[in-house]
Amino acid sequence: MLREKPAPELLGLARAALLSTFVLALVNAGFIATLAWSRPAVGVERWAQHQALDLGQQLAMGLVAWVLVRATCRLPRGRIRPGWLLFVGLALVLGWALLAPDVTNFSNRMGTPTTAPLLRGGIVLAAAAVLAGTAAVGQCLVKTRWRGAGVAGAIAGMILNHLVLPHDYPGVHFFLGWMAATLFATVMARFRMPLGRCHGQSQYLGAAVVALAAWSLLATPPNGVVLCMLAVPGSVTPPFWARLRSEGAARYGVVPRDQKPWFRDRHRLAAIASSTPRVLPGDAVVVLLSIDAVRADLVDRREHDDQLPHLARLRDTSVYFNIARAPGSGTVYTLAAVFSGVYFSQQYWTPHPKQSQLWPHADPGVRFPELLSAAGVPTVTYAGAFWLVNDFGIVRGFSEQAVIKGRSKYAPAAKLADAIIERIKGHGAGPLFLYSHFLDPHAPYNRGGKTGSAVERWRKEVSIVDRQIGRIRAAIAGSDLASRTMLIVTADHGEAFGEHGTKLHGRTLYEEQVRVPLMFHAPGLSPATVDTPVSLIDLGPTVLDLMGQSTPGLFMGESLVPLLRGEGVRLTRPLVGEQRLKRAIVFRDGVKAIVDERHQTTEVYDLRADPGELHNLVGASKLDPGHVDLVRRFFEAHRLRRGGYVVPYRK
Repeated sequence: MLREKPAPELLGLARAALLSTFVLALVNAGFIATLAWSRPAVGVERWAQHQALDLGQQLAMGLVAWVLVRATCRLPRGRIRPGWLLFVGLALVLGWALLAPDVTNFSNRMGTPTTAPLLRGGIVLAAAAVLAGTAAVGQCLVKTRWRGAGVAGAIAGMILNHLVLPHDYPGVHFFLGWMAATLFATVMARFRMPLGRCHGQSQYLGAAVVALAAWSLLATPPNGVVLCMLAVPGSVTPPFWARLRSEGAARYGVVPRDQKPWFRDRHRLAAIASSTPRVLPGDAVVVLLSIDAVRADLVDRREHDDQLPHLARLRDTSVYFNIARAPGSGTVYTLAAVFSGVYFSQQYWTPHPKQSQLWPHADPGVRFPELLSAAGVPTVTYAGAFWLVNDFGIVRGFSEQAVIKGRSKYAPAAKLADAIIERIKGHGAGPLFLYSHFLDPHAPYNRGGKTGSAVERWRKEVSIVDRQIGRIRAAIAGSDLASRTMLIVTADHGEAFGEHGTKLHGRTLYEEQVRVPLMFHAPGLSPATVDTPVSLIDLGPTVLDLMGQSTPGLFMGESLVPLLRGEGVRLTRPLVGEQRLKRAIVFRDGVKAIVDERHQTTEVYDLRADPGELHNLVGASKLDPGHVDLVRRFFEAHRLRRGGYVVPYRK
């Protein structure tokens, strides 16, 4: 039978569900205010729009909950209440749609192609169970004297939602916010709502709530407001609404004449011959070392030379490029681009048979060590991580490789240096290319000790690698290879420590995450500081050129060898970055444009006037609107075109 009157406790739950999302919006409002206070460039107008949109979207969630609860009042009730079935079913659907993408990276790392989907499904089921359990706990608390504790716990959960996983986990934050709101609503279900006694006034209030919710869902907020909304992780709905935005009609920029070849498909271009005269002899030894998470300013500013003496000495005795950028802000993105000569979206990324995470192991493109090996040059790599070997495609073509293992996830710098030094001492006549990547500087920054701030601990970890760089330099200097060896030292990306509200790396393309040191040291090479902006995408063509080999025409970088010789050449390729569907180009006029294809947002900064990237010029009258369009045109010209393949979002 159908119930003629809704159950009073369900009516109370419907009202409490709406109230809980209002309380969630109030908690969000505090964090939004904090964002506005910490970033004065946000402006009062954007801050007010942000507050109104967030409030409206949270209330929209509350209205949906209110409608669903009211609907269950009219359903037949037996031993199994239909409301619970609807609640759990909705949790499973939303969990698979919103939460599963967030845990894909974790499940792929932990599982195989067979077990990873099962692990993802298990996490979604567990989340739905916890959500149902939260509602059950709330119903139990409502019958006890601990109702206040339930309310306090719900509000604490809403606050905690802003403090955990602060970047790029919108599905997790949606579920955490939903759990907190569910606990609040169930605890408050039997609380008498005073608005119920003022029927006429509550009608006006209800109309206002509906109007605000509808406006927040239907409005197209300005680009700057969306960027602010995405910066507050606990505002659970903005990341999903942002993906539905549209930037409108494109306004086409003009490609500089000498850059036009870089905005076209390059697969049919002829190889580029090595330059003359050669910097190194025919039996040259090139040692390329990259360090994880080292910002350019750590080396540039000279403030920490006492802590990093070997890097400081290398900087002062090398050709040092003081404006070098990585082609990504994560190790995988950067190194895949460096070795393949093309960017992430130009490569084919699929789950690996041994590990379900996405790798370019099946990408058909050539890696520059393959070309060296084919030319008879011994190529050697010592990997500090299991995936830095030929099989995973980030690097490929090394004739000798070894994974160096340690007690933790990544091999310690000392063990890598031991292997490198032994190989250098054992090399005789003929050329050699050797590569290794040091992973010691990495969160949680505890390899150099657990005391001090995050920045201090990070510097200690860089100093660990610094000592090993000194050992390797000494080994080269004391060997028979000294007169024909070039040492190249760089980093795969920078590291953020609160700039732009972010920490660590891999999440943005701001300068603190992409500017890196880059230095070349060899006998006969005159020390110099080069102000020409360069990219690590240039390393492949440079190493090939140093070894007297030609560079494939499709490579997106240019050789830096003419600059090493002191020639005043002009490099024409754009300075490009790509990370998690964010794309950026730094143009010759100092303008940097960033396009987030996932959230449909754009940013433009004048790096000459605003090196901290604090004032987004999108919408400013003085801005040339073509910068953003040129970013899109570049990536559209070069994206991998393969039947059914879509450039993936990879964390």
